[in-house]
Amino acid sequence: MIQYIRQYLPEYDFLPGTIDNLQDQYQLKQGNADFFVKVQNHEATLAECKEDLTACPPEFPQERQNYWLIYENGTCVAILAYLEGYPEKATVYIGLLLVKKELHGRGIGRKINDAFMKAAHQAGYKKIRLGCYLANESGYRFWKRNRYVAEKMTEQENGGKKYPLLHMVCDITDSHMFEPEEERKTVYRAEQEADYHAAENMVRRAFWNKYRPGCDEHYLVHCLRKDAAYVLELSRIAVVDGRIVGGIWYSKATVKTAEGEFEVLTFGPLCVEPEYQGTGVGGRLLRETMQLAKDAGYAGIIIFGEPGYYPKHGFLPCDHYGITTPDGKNFDAFMGIELSKGAFEKMRGGRFFEAKVFEMVPQESVEQFDLNFSEMEKMKLPGQW
Repeated sequence: MIQYIRQYLPEYDFLPGTIDNLQDQYQLKQGNADFFVKVQNHEATLAECKEDLTACPPEFPQERQNYWLIYENGTCVAILAYLEGYPEKATVYIGLLLVKKELHGRGIGRKINDAFMKAAHQAGYKKIRLGCYLANESGYRFWKRNRYVAEKMTEQENGGKKYPLLHMVCDITDSHMFEPEEERKTVYRAEQEADYHAAENMVRRAFWNKYRPGCDEHYLVHCLRKDAAYVLELSRIAVVDGRIVGGIWYSKATVKTAEGEFEVLTFGPLCVEPEYQGTGVGGRLLRETMQLAKDAGYAGIIIFGEPGYYPKHGFLPCDHYGITTPDGKNFDAFMGIELSKGAFEKMRGGRFFEAKVFEMVPQESVEQFDLNFSEMEKMKLPGQW
């Protein structure tokens, strides 16, 4: 598999980890001392670096264990260790991806992972698995951003102490996930009744354990379709080779002011299949449906969403427009966008109200609805509310 990784990363040199470059390994791990303290309660030692060169599960063939140092212009910038055919024949297991501390935040880890995923797919593997210590929150956020999904939680014993270990996986069987958006031939279309179950399953996978253990957004979509506020003509799904990989569902909402009530739009959810997140599907869904809404004469859109994402598409905090939540509050995740210039001016001082379908969803109804889908483990993870 290493030949494929090199093919995708020609700017780097790959050298197998040996005694000869043990000091390079040790220095890189020493620079990431905070990581090792979190997962084993002490900094990496030279002896541990030496042991890592040949570390692999019992009875696992040594020739399928890979431990590579990645160099750029003669400097070791990362370590990549993985097992081919573990724990299943069609799976690659990442044991370690560690980037030089001074280079964090420059996209090197993502670049290496993207190349690794493409290489694993090219080599015929179906899945990539890894274990992420729960104490390593930055690591969890990294893997989550890079399309890995949390499957289950166990404990790993290091030095006589047990640490919660999150098992994560990325399904790489779909070759389209590696293609540029403009080459993927994604179809953006209105949803049909035959799409409902697959669309709800995609929503469930996209939101599972994201904001809370489990999720209820898939049940919300199920209920929203039957609600009078639902706007079918604006809602869209994204389909790649017959597979639903994204969707956005619109509904009518109201801004109430002293002078009267004004109709606006909201959407929820907008989501993308985990393996397709970061590939442009969500942005395209948003842009196309916003244009449809504008053409249909709607004044604007108000949402509760991620403040790190929607401002890239023109959304502003609602305090910019003088609009608040029903209880008179404003915060970064409460955002809006005018579809025609000045459309929100007449709504200043108003309060935003969604349809009643968005009110607290009965948990017992969600649990009953979940029986229609495959079992997934609910977990308390970093970043949840």
